[in-house]
Amino acid sequence: MRVLVGCIAAAMSLGAFAMTDQEVCEAYGVALASNSDKGRVEFMSEMESRIENETWSLSAEQCNEIAMESKYEFDLDLAIDMSY
Repeated sequence: MRVLVGCIAAAMSLGAFAMTDQEVCEAYGVALASNSDKGRVEFMSEMESRIENETWSLSAEQCNEIAMESKYEFDLDLAIDMSY
């Protein structure tokens, strides 16, 4: 579990500039599910930067929906992994 969270956090920090808005929101959902403060801060920083540069293309509702779906999938995968 910790390895998975570490890999996700590393991927977020190393590849944030190459991520689409949807991928940024998905990573935020994973950060929420894994209680990653660093991931949440990175999301806010990335989103703020994109809004300032006028490159953010999603509404708050769209990003929230994507993040919640990603959080649900992460939680479901974790529950399945823990059942083995």
